[in-house]
Amino acid sequence: MLTKLKTLAIAASLAALPIAQANAATQEVEGILTDGFITHIDAMVQMRILDGKWDVDNADTTALGAAFLFQTRGIEWPVGLQIGYGFAENDDQNGEAELEARDLLIGVMVPFGMPDKLNFDVGGGFSQTYLDITRKNVGVGEQRKEEIRGAGVYVRGALRYPISYACDVSAAAMYSYAPADSALAGDTDINAGGIGIYGGIGLRF
Repeated sequence: MLTKLKTLAIAASLAALPIAQANAATQEVEGILTDGFITHIDAMVQMRILDGKWDVDNADTTALGAAFLFQTRGIEWPVGLQIGYGFAENDDQNGEAELEARDLLIGVMVPFGMPDKLNFDVGGGFSQTYLDITRKNVGVGEQRKEEIRGAGVYVRGALRYPISYACDVSAAAMYSYAPADSALAGDTDINAGGIGIYGGIGLRF
């Protein structure tokens, strides 16, 4: 009975804190966390909509791939660190171009709690995008390849639903802007980034 009263008193004192901090502090009191840090790792599938004149039709290109995101923050910190890597590729529907995109991300994130066990985080930071473009049928039996790099910024938001304390499913959206020059893309000033839509499974410890 005494333990229950203590738990109720602690919960009442936490009610005035922001939701994210209250949730983290409650978990610490209950003994779920012991090292003072919350670490989250996402493994995701992604659909990328790349901005720019990527193919022979001068249209945006949709690419499919996978991504990985690592997040960590101290229990008492409202802001955490996130580092990510993504890969996506696409063949032009006319078979005349191929594109591969690789992204490196580093930035910060802020978690928020929501009713019914839902939670989400928003963040942003620095992005580095590498694009491998192959144009076919440039001449008879010829192919031309080019790798371009774009450094820029990104913003990202994710909605999570916990299956258990250690596992959740998530949906996320990200936009990155990384200006770059490309001869094969059909433009001299393009965005090597674009919109990314993600779905995945996350592990928390």
